[in-house]
Amino acid sequence: MEEERETITNRKKALVLYSTNTGHIAFLKHKDEVDEALSPIFDLTYFETKSREEGETAARNSCGQYDALILYGGDGTLNNIINVLSRYDNAPVLAYLGGGTLNDGGKNFGVKNLRSGLKVIKEGHIGDFDVIRSGDSSFFYLGGFGAYMDVSYVAKRRMKKAFGRFVYYLLCIKEVFFIQRHKVKITNEDGVIYDGKVCSLSILNGKWLGGMKVNGKGKVDDGKAEILIVKPRLFNGFLRYIFHRGFVRLSGKNIKIEIPEDQDWCFDGEKGPKGNIEIEVVPHALKAYCSPEVLK
Repeated sequence: MEEERETITNRKKALVLYSTNTGHIAFLKHKDEVDEALSPIFDLTYFETKSREEGETAARNSCGQYDALILYGGDGTLNNIINVLSRYDNAPVLAYLGGGTLNDGGKNFGVKNLRSGLKVIKEGHIGDFDVIRSGDSSFFYLGGFGAYMDVSYVAKRRMKKAFGRFVYYLLCIKEVFFIQRHKVKITNEDGVIYDGKVCSLSILNGKWLGGMKVNGKGKVDDGKAEILIVKPRLFNGFLRYIFHRGFVRLSGKNIKIEIPEDQDWCFDGEKGPKGNIEIEVVPHALKAYCSPEVLK
């Protein structure tokens, strides 16, 4: 009997965060499934976040209090939570259950949806992941500007719920016929590596962008960010993304990117800062449950 109490006392504790902004009803439909899969592993505490600030506060308070933070939400919610956890040495291990439209961020963990997220957690493999920092902000899988980079935050929530990923594709088609040309200068630790015009630029940590595996050799734990540039051309280089080739490919650890001051960045699917940015790749800043395959 004493041994049983010891086992219960030593059980891991997990905070389950789910957002009312992304998939609130969907998560409640799956709550019993989550309980059944994870209650043998964790003592589960559920917390519903109603705002970005509330989610960030909950993540901050979880540091030193929980062994794992299990998150259900979209890429924007994932970005908010990673921005907090990656700054604390005593942060819980992140476990992601998906919940977004494309789940590009989740694919970095080998998670495509809730069921694959549960499978990853139950298998118990934990990896160390790089995070890209820019001032007070961080992003996990994408920093981008130019053609097609705004569709994730321009798309209305009600449209995404009704039509899913097809909303993004329709918005991309609208941008095909308005050719963009932006002057860009990129400097990394070796000096100036690009000085010219682009129609779009993506900073990637991993392989995925817009549901497509455009950066097949990208790694999430190598201490580097890859930059994919599409030079001005017909259809804003739309076919480059479809066929995953024809990009100018660059990389670096500490990178300064100078762009027109009126241009918005997209960080992990959310609207980011305007104009010039400086980024730093922070190696192994985040611990997360993942498929071993994503670290190969």
